[in-house]
Amino acid sequence: MNILAIDTSTIAASVAVISEEKLLAEAYTDLKLKHSEKLLPLVDHILCDLRMNIDDIDAFAAGSGPGSFTGIRIGAASIKAFAHANNKPVIGISSLEACAFGQAYFPGHICPIFDAQRDEVYTALFKFEESCLTRLSEDSAVSIDKLIQFLKDKESILFCGDGLYKFKSFLSETLGQSAYFANKITSMPRASSVGCLALSKLAKGEISDYKSFLPDYIRKPQIDQPKKRYEYINTKSVVK
Repeated sequence: MNILAIDTSTIAASVAVISEEKLLAEAYTDLKLKHSEKLLPLVDHILCDLRMNIDDIDAFAAGSGPGSFTGIRIGAASIKAFAHANNKPVIGISSLEACAFGQAYFPGHICPIFDAQRDEVYTALFKFEESCLTRLSEDSAVSIDKLIQFLKDKESILFCGDGLYKFKSFLSETLGQSAYFANKITSMPRASSVGCLALSKLAKGEISDYKSFLPDYIRKPQIDQPKKRYEYINTKSVVK
C-alpha cells in the first residue's frame, strides 16, 4: 500500500510517498516560489527517484488546511486530479494536526499556529497520550490575544508552524517559561506526517473520492479592499 501525500498549506511545500512499512521518500522546499511552480516538479522528482509511476500509488493524501488559501487550493486541486485520473481514494488531513504530529512525544501540550493575517492564527491543541496524538480542540481561527487567554493556565506548551515567524517573541514574553518552540526541522507541516496520519485513516476506511474531498479553509478569504482612486490637481493627490 503506497500513499502519495502532499502539504501546501504554508509557504513550504512537501511531497512524500509512504508505505505501511516505512517512509519511502520525501521532498521539502521552503523557497520563494509559487506552489503552482514547485509542487508538480516535486511529485515528478519523488516518483522518478523511486522508479515509480502514478499507477503505483494506491491512495492520495493532502493537508486539507487551514492555512494559505492559494496553497490549499493548489494542493487540493492536484490531489483531486490525481485521484480522478487514477480512480483512487483521497484522504484529507488537517494541516494543523500534521504539524503537531511532527513534534513527536513532547510531554506537554502542542499548539500549532499558522499566520491567518490581521493578528489572528489558525490553531488547535493536541497532546501525545500513550504514544498517540490526541486532539484536544477543533481547528479554528482566533486572535493571538484570545489564544493567549486560552493557554495562560496551561504548562509546557510547544508551539510550531509559520505563525512563529510573527508571534514567537510575543508568546515568549506573555507565557514565559511555559512556552517552548519547535526546532527549524520540525516546525512546519510535512507531507510525511500527512501520509502517516492518512495510513491510519485508510485502515479505518475514512476516505473520500475526488468529488467529495474538500479543503478546510476555516473561514472565507479576506475580501480585498477597493483601491483608492486619485485625481491629480496641481501635482497634489486628492482621494475621491
